[in-house]
Amino acid sequence: WYDAFPLEGGTTAFVVGDVTGHDVNAAVVMGQVRNGLRSLLTELGDPGRVMAAMDRQLAATSTSLTLATVVIAVYDGGCVRWTNAGHPPLLLAPAAGPVRYLNETPNPLLGLGGSRYDTHQTELDEGDLVVAFTDGVVEHRTWPLDEALAHVAELVATAPSRDAQSLGDRLLTHGLGGRRRDDDACVVVIRRVHIDV
Repeated sequence: WYDAFPLEGGTTAFVVGDVTGHDVNAAVVMGQVRNGLRSLLTELGDPGRVMAAMDRQLAATSTSLTLATVVIAVYDGGCVRWTNAGHPPLLLAPAAGPVRYLNETPNPLLGLGGSRYDTHQTELDEGDLVVAFTDGVVEHRTWPLDEALAHVAELVATAPSRDAQSLGDRLLTHGLGGRRRDDDACVVVIRRVHIDV
């Protein structure tokens, strides 16, 4: 799933996540986590604190060991503050410079309870992109994950357009290098733009 919504002070929260399993329980947990993160982000703001609170809540309320991978990014003018709970890393595509993953050591999956989640900050220049995606964009049983991640980075680096819609379509269409998709997939693109007022 993905989510995006404004917070106080002109910031915007972006969330991309995936729950283990494909049954009704997984759908219920997804709704709980999505709504819980919305509430906690409004209350706490800091991505790491929010993720830790959601981790405790999910571990305490889930009737089965249902885990989730989640990345939270809060966009505030010239920077993105973010945290990662076992999710594919955010991809930074500068307007000038090489594409790279924001690949600090990911924190544990959400739902184990008692985990710590670090908040990182990445400064953005005008035209820079941050790309978040679910594992359905890169994971396939016949392809090593490091090769798939490198392929996605190359798709972004060589994209003919930096338009968010075009870039998302490109990753969803070509992310698995022609392999048949076995899982749900979504892509969220954050771009810093200059607006004259």
